[in-house]
Formats: sequence, structure tokens, C-alpha cells
Amino acid sequence: MSPLYETAPVGGPDQGPYLNAVVVLDTPLDAAALLEECLAIERSRGRERRERWGARTLDLDILLYGDAVLDGPGLRVPHPRLGERRFVLQPLLDAWPDATLPDGTALATLLGGVAGQQVTRLPGEQWWETGAAAEVLETPPIEVSADEAAALALAVFGIGGEATPLTGERDRNFLLVTDRGRFSLKVANPSQDPALLDMQQAALEYLAGADPGLPIPRVVPASDGAAVAWAEVGGTPVLVRMVTYLDGDPLPDGHSTPACRDSLAALLARLDAALLGFSHPGGSRANPWDLTRLPLLRERTGHLPAGRRSAIVTEIDRFEAIVLPALGSVRWQMIHADANPANLLTEPGNPDRMAGIVDFGDLGEGPLVAEIAIAAAYQCLGRTDPTVVVADLTTAYHRHLPLRSEEIALVPALVVARLVQSHTISAWRASLHPGNRDYILIHAEPVWEALGRMLVLPEGWLLREVAG
Repeated sequence: MSPLYETAPVGGPDQGPYLNAVVVLDTPLDAAALLEECLAIERSRGRERRERWGARTLDLDILLYGDAVLDGPGLRVPHPRLGERRFVLQPLLDAWPDATLPDGTALATLLGGVAGQQVTRLPGEQWWETGAAAEVLETPPIEVSADEAAALALAVFGIGGEATPLTGERDRNFLLVTDRGRFSLKVANPSQDPALLDMQQAALEYLAGADPGLPIPRVVPASDGAAVAWAEVGGTPVLVRMVTYLDGDPLPDGHSTPACRDSLAALLARLDAALLGFSHPGGSRANPWDLTRLPLLRERTGHLPAGRRSAIVTEIDRFEAIVLPALGSVRWQMIHADANPANLLTEPGNPDRMAGIVDFGDLGEGPLVAEIAIAAAYQCLGRTDPTVVVADLTTAYHRHLPLRSEEIALVPALVVARLVQSHTISAWRASLHPGNRDYILIHAEPVWEALGRMLVLPEGWLLREVAG
């Protein structure tokens, strides 16, 4: 993705300036189908074609399509004015510095011919992240029936069985019961970044080698060997994955005993130790649940109930001014980043003993200490003793994977950040999906109460507890 550029309009009636950017992508679509998708996106954003070069809300053009040369109705590739406009060439070269025309001409050699055209690069190296992070929560999962899921599993993975829907925040998930065992089939949200899906599967494969006994799902490759595969549902291209289905009972909401916290901390420390050597280009991609991007949620606080927005904004401001700079001095690595009860499995009949962790959808680069802080935030829900919960988890994690003093000191602030994040995202999603409002807000009050208890704790209390 290129930086964003502002330019004056070219041709047509009087109108305001335009914003321009270029994205380089891989697609299974042919050029004509890709054009149709672009036109559909334009229409969905209110584009009306009335006069040539007239005012428009959105204008998506195909500049290049590999080495193809196409000259058909409504589709000419390379774009015929590609080399004539700096507002096209400049962002294209930013996103793809060694781009060439099909005849081998380096596009960089054409830039001198348009150097006199005025373009203004706008600030913000990752200007798209707010929108990208939002879109994955705003876009509903694609409709997939159980029969369609079973057909996908057979066609893509060569595994036949009976599919049953599972819950999921962003994707369509299914339990597949077969004579070869049980599997989880995941049909990705249409707005999901393919790089994130590839990263999640790559992490599972890496962990299987780094710690073979770690209780996590295992990747089931497609028939062609791909960990993430393209398929179609009702004519719509989708990305699908399959992993083994992990046995165990979900950790009950509100269950948090000393033994449970000790087992949970040990599992997370073991997972993070195994993840230490893993890296992936998708690790820094936008994710709405990335704790370090909490300030991006400031613009979503308008969905909060009256009387709560001010307090939430205050905590976001505090995080940005104090906590975020401090995170620059602690260790960063890939972390799971979502140890909530729904993703934690316990031994049948024994909720104090962890049996596995699932859903690597929020995996990404982050402060190591955020792993235990996120888990602690969920363990605080419904409890009146947050100091005990947070101290137990941090102490146990520290015992298995030692934390530095500056990391321990940040845990309470990161617990607060996760509670703020959870409360804000829940309110935002409830406004997007009013028919599912009650379910989305099921933990809103416990989160708000836990936040209130955390905010009255004295500075430095946890470091004294763990050191003692």
C-alpha cells in the first residue's frame, strides 16, 4: 500500500482536490472479474457515472495486471494514462518500486516526465489502518450453510464429513466430524487480510515444530498442500483453512481459582516461549484488537453509553501519553493476545486444569507482557478482588517465563487498556448489529465494573506484590 497523496482534479468541471493511493495485490480473479469487483465497490460507496472526469466519491482503476496487455471494452491494461500523471506514478512506485511495463520499461524512468505536476504527500505512513482495522469488524461474515461447508471440506481438503456451525466474531467456523477425526473449517471474512491468515497458519506450523506437545490445533493442508486456500461459495471467492479440532471444555465464565490461574499462566508462558523465534510479515498488520493500537478506537467512543465516553477517552489519552511510550522499552515478540475464556480449553470435569488454547486470530507482534495482562483482564470479570487475580497470574507467569521489573510494572495499565478496548469495541459492534445487541453486550457491565476497580488501585502495587 502506498502513502496517501492529495492532488488537484484533472479535467472535468470545477471540483475539490482528490486523495490518491495505490495498492499492489494478489488475486485469483482474471482482469475482467477484478474490474467488475472494483465497479461493485464503487457503487457500494455511492459512485455515480454522470459526466467524464466529473466529481466522484471513489474511482478504482486497474493500472497493471501482471504482464498482460489488454484492450477491450471498458478495460485497457496497462492503464493508457499511467505514464502521464504523477498522482498515479508516484504512489505506484512507492508501493512497487521496481514495477515495469509489459515491454520491460521501468516505470521509474517515466517519473521525470511528470516531475512538474504538483502532488502533496499526506502524513501518516499507515493511513489506512483505522479503516482496515474497522472493516473486519464492520463486514459481516459470508453466509455459508452447513452443507456448503461440508462440500468445501471435501472439494478443497479431500475430507468428507458432517459440518456443524460454530461461533466466531469475524469468520464462519464449522466443526467437521469425519471418520478421520474432528476438524475445524474456517471460512474467512471477506475483508480479512490474507497475510494475517497466512501468518496464523504459519504460526501453528512453527509451534508444532518448536514444542510438539503444546496443546494447540494443528494445520490440515489443502489437497494441493496450501495452508490457506481459495475456494468459492455461491460464486464468491473465499479463503478457507482447516485445523484439527482440539478436545476440552471451554473455561467457564467467571471461573478463576488460584489453581486455574496457575495453570493458565503456565500455558501462556510455554506458548510465548515457543513463539519467541517466530516472525512473519503479517505480524504488524492492522488488527482491531491489537492492544498497542488502542488510540485508534478514540473515534469509536461515540457508540458508548452517555456518561461513560469521557472516562473511556481519558484512559485512552492516558494510554497514548504514558503507557504507549513506555512500551518502547520492553520486549516485543509474537503473542497470542486473546486468552479469553472462549479460547481456553480445560480438562473435562476439571476447570482448574488447562487443556489447550485455540483461535490465533489476534496473533501479532506486541509487548510480551501484554499476553498475561490480556488474560488477567478477562479473569477479573465478575470478581471483587482484581489485585489477587492480577498478582496471581503475573507471579505464576513470571515463575515460568521471567519478566523484567519494567514489564511487571506495566501489567495493571495494560489490564486497564484491554478493559477499555473491550468496552469500546462491544459498544461499537452493538450499534452495527442491533439485532444481536444483547449477545454482543453480555459482558459490558462486568467489564465496566472491573475497569472501575482497576482504576482505584495505587501506583506500583503489582511490582511490590510480585517482588515480595
